[in-house]
Amino acid sequence: MLKEEPVLGNSTAPLTIVEFSDYQCPYCSQFQNTIFPKLKQEFIDQGLLRFIHKDLPLPFHSHSIKSAAVARCAQRQNAFWSTHQALYEQQNCLQCKGPKAIAIAAGLSEQKLDRCLKDPAIPNVIHSNKSEAGLHNITATPTFVIGPTIARERHSGLVVEGALPWPQFRRIIEDELSQIQANIKP
Repeated sequence: MLKEEPVLGNSTAPLTIVEFSDYQCPYCSQFQNTIFPKLKQEFIDQGLLRFIHKDLPLPFHSHSIKSAAVARCAQRQNAFWSTHQALYEQQNCLQCKGPKAIAIAAGLSEQKLDRCLKDPAIPNVIHSNKSEAGLHNITATPTFVIGPTIARERHSGLVVEGALPWPQFRRIIEDELSQIQANIKP
């Protein structure tokens, strides 16, 4: 289910990527800081791809659930993507500063954040993302589901696990886009 998940890109883009990630995962950080900017510039900003985030906090990361909750609350302040980036850029500080302090420094209202973190809907969304991952045997982060855009709230596709090098990730996207184009031609 994609409804109300953080999304970048046009809803009519031919290709969708759903990312399952964990804010303490070093490979997720590597993807976010090195691959994602290229992905955004070459595919999202060009209207070819929509990118959707889902949380998959791993049980051995002590700050990942709190980080996911803070990011979800940032979404309510229309600041999900800037907070998402700040959490990854300062991943080494999640233990010393904490995700809440990182988010406030990134511009979130502390009062609104505190209220939001008490809302039981926030952990329910994170739990729902974890359950969805489990149903599809997604256990590692980052994991990407790359496929044609079916509908605003639905998606399926190729499951790609790990922070691949940009040339390899780009080739997968280009191959998927080529397949979509081939299926459109009469």
